[in-house]
Amino acid sequence: MAGVKRLGHNYGNCLVKDSGERMDKRLLETLACPVCKGSLEHHQREQELVCQRDQLAFGIVDDIPIMLASEARQLSPTKPG
Repeated sequence: MAGVKRLGHNYGNCLVKDSGERMDKRLLETLACPVCKGSLEHHQREQELVCQRDQLAFGIVDDIPIMLASEARQLSPTKPG
């Protein structure tokens, strides 16, 4: 069906769009940083889950978060205020 644009669908807690922009809110609340067990932020544009405490970014590949510390990207340190 070339040229057909599908619309997003609402499945409970998750708004699923063709671009994979949103992640299930319950999944995001359940996932924790494997290093410090802290909370993660979903950065949609970069397709990463970010732990601010450890300054690590965990990639999301094919809608699957890669939660291995050895695969995480180290974020650049932020400059103090």
